[in-house]
Amino acid sequence: MPQTVYHQDPAAAKKRDKKKTLLIVLLILLLLCMAVMGFLLWRNMNRGDQMEANATIGMMPGKTDQEIIDELNRKVDEKSIAFSINSRPTFETGDAEGSWMFENPQSNEKYTKLEVYSDDTGELLYKTGLMKPGSYVESAKLLQTLEAGEYTCTAYIYAYRLSDESYLGKVAAGITLVVG
Repeated sequence: MPQTVYHQDPAAAKKRDKKKTLLIVLLILLLLCMAVMGFLLWRNMNRGDQMEANATIGMMPGKTDQEIIDELNRKVDEKSIAFSINSRPTFETGDAEGSWMFENPQSNEKYTKLEVYSDDTGELLYKTGLMKPGSYVESAKLLQTLEAGEYTCTAYIYAYRLSDESYLGKVAAGITLVVG
């Protein structure tokens, strides 16, 4: 029985191998791009720190002209955290808005976030989302209703880089909440 022998053109075989290799590389790149996009989408959806919806852009009311000039001339380095907060926020009732007057000054050049904890119970009583430099929260409600009285608390101010929201550090300040 005669045997049929096929002869392949070496140039055609080489060209076909290059096409297969190119196709495999493109598929791998496509899968890699899809994985990166999926990760970025997942990370964005699951961010724990969202921007504070109650923040007002600008300087807090009640500052003198000299305080405004001093604030505009000051620049805070990355290792420091500038902020202003009412040391005695007052609430008419335990479920009313109180006068936080928490500010992330423009000179800060970093995001800030505020969390206030009761010194007696350790409970979280108030928190903000991330706040842009040059914004403030004038008033807001507590996370839970408190009975009338004075509450010794610690306010923690967290700082994050503007470029990638990476954590820089925190500072603490003692405050007293007044209800009623």
